[in-house]
Amino acid sequence: MRTQFKRAGMIVLAFALLTGCARERPRPEVGDDFAQGRYEAGLEKLAQAAAAGDRHAKVEYTNRRNEVLQELVHIADQARAAGSLDEAETNYRRALAIDPANARASLGTQLVAADRRHAADITRALEEFNAGHADRAEAIVRGVLAEDPDYPAAVAFKKRLDEAKPADVVVGRLETRDNRPVTLQFRDASTKAVFEVLSRQTGINFVFDKDIKSDGKTTIFVQDVPVEQAIDLVLGQNQLARQILSQNMVLVYPNTAAKQKDYQAQVVKTFYLSNVAPKDAESMLKTVLGAKTMYVDEKANVIVLRDDPESVRMAEKLIAAIDVPEAEVMMEVEVLEIAETGLQQLGLAYPSQVVFTPGSTIASAAAAAASGATGSSSGSASAGSGLKWNDLFNQNGNTIGVSALSLTLDLLKQDGTTNVLASPRIRARNKEKAKILIGSRVPVITNSVTPTAGGTAVVTGNVQYVEVGLTLEVEPTIHRDDDVAIKVNLEVSSILKEVTVGSSGTLAYQIGTRNANTLLQLKDGETQLLAGLVQDQDTKSASKVPGLGDIPGLGRLFGSHREQNDKTELVLSITPHIVRKQQRAPADTTEFWYGTESSARGAPLGGGSAPSAGGGDAPGGAPFALPPPAATPAPAAPVPAPPG
Repeated sequence: MRTQFKRAGMIVLAFALLTGCARERPRPEVGDDFAQGRYEAGLEKLAQAAAAGDRHAKVEYTNRRNEVLQELVHIADQARAAGSLDEAETNYRRALAIDPANARASLGTQLVAADRRHAADITRALEEFNAGHADRAEAIVRGVLAEDPDYPAAVAFKKRLDEAKPADVVVGRLETRDNRPVTLQFRDASTKAVFEVLSRQTGINFVFDKDIKSDGKTTIFVQDVPVEQAIDLVLGQNQLARQILSQNMVLVYPNTAAKQKDYQAQVVKTFYLSNVAPKDAESMLKTVLGAKTMYVDEKANVIVLRDDPESVRMAEKLIAAIDVPEAEVMMEVEVLEIAETGLQQLGLAYPSQVVFTPGSTIASAAAAAASGATGSSSGSASAGSGLKWNDLFNQNGNTIGVSALSLTLDLLKQDGTTNVLASPRIRARNKEKAKILIGSRVPVITNSVTPTAGGTAVVTGNVQYVEVGLTLEVEPTIHRDDDVAIKVNLEVSSILKEVTVGSSGTLAYQIGTRNANTLLQLKDGETQLLAGLVQDQDTKSASKVPGLGDIPGLGRLFGSHREQNDKTELVLSITPHIVRKQQRAPADTTEFWYGTESSARGAPLGGGSAPSAGGGDAPGGAPFALPPPAATPAPAAPVPAPPG
């Protein structure tokens, strides 16, 4: 009966083990789903298994779910960067179907929608430009760049717009009836009468400030000039300024500081800097443009400027000219320390002392020698044990022991060469120092004594660290012709010995050092060797019998002579490799019209350019190719979540 129960129990136990193993066994169909990219199907199977009570399936579901979300978002990010908006949105929506609260996928769908909107805006801007409305096209492009400063199509469009338009920047452009140039022939005519003629010829409306003098006179003889240039010439003669209110309306007012505050428009522009420090950009804008109202956020690397539109446009160009990546150089450095050691020791080494032991006998000496040879502790008493004062005067050759004497022949010659090599690679930015320390920092304790009124001084200890080893400091300057000037400071130091200071036992160190400071001018990839830092130390010593060792010629038979030569040379090899060259700013940001000392115009007096007749070509002569708007895919079916 017991055997039957045991057999039944073993069957039940085996069934339970097989069931447990079956649950832990990997599911090949789920693995195939994930391997073939059918993430939703695999997760759904795991969710169903978890709902049935499979704890292992629940854990696997959680792990697989996180992996799938990361993979889908990564694929979508890569597709968006490549311009495949359909593929990007599909994968973002797949991720949201699995986890509706996924922040990265939700943001990704918003960015895809923004990309499509920006593509439509760029298409509309191109149409405006082809219709001859370059200012409208530029306004649209600026709106796109305000939302996404790195949008490739907008960046390219803005660059080609800047290349296509003249050097002057006109904020707001007037539109005449037929875009034809005008001719003015006036001598000492009333200024308002001249503007009246301009209004009749061009259809532009002029509004005059009440403080404009009524007796202003104008003399002008121009023929076939652009309308805006003619207006600026008349304004300049009478110290007047203008503000464009619309495409066919201009406000004319006295060019005084008070009126400028009343009428001049103000623009707020936020500059997101990448390479230049905000403080440096602020200093430049104050110096060049006289900008006064600015806010600098060094933490966010942002500078906010408020000024008139002309000054803001020029600030954009100035910042674009200086906000370029710094040049960088990789320096391959090899520091080689060659130590040559020569040692020669020749001669006879005589014993330096003879020890006489009173009270010893030949037998006891022999017994002591035998005991020392066998390692036994038995034998005669120690030499001289129990020796009395009177026994000192009763000694003879048999009672005085003599220590063993030995004579050594020294025949030694030793040569050695040691190469200690350090080969670091240092990457440094232009005109910034880089430092490498290969060694250690040794603590040095200094004590300061402060006397007190009670007579007991207070001793305060202070620990300072001294760098010992190899210290290399370089500061590169990268030139535009691929030359690299390098300031090199090399120091090799070592501890020669420790010195105990005072009764307190404070340790100090005697440090030996070798320094080299130089300035190199090398080509990219050129190698330069610096050598000659030699330290030579000769040591001679002799151990000889007094008197006999000083006999000329025969003295070497009565002594041993030791000669040692230590020579150390330091060699530095340095090779610069330019990683990033100095970038030149675009030509339109390095030279442009400023205006006059009293007024920033962005153009010479009367330098307004005429609109292009009959529409303009695309910037640079070639239209932009934009992908057609992509259809929005249907959302994927949601995946059931496992029970809690």
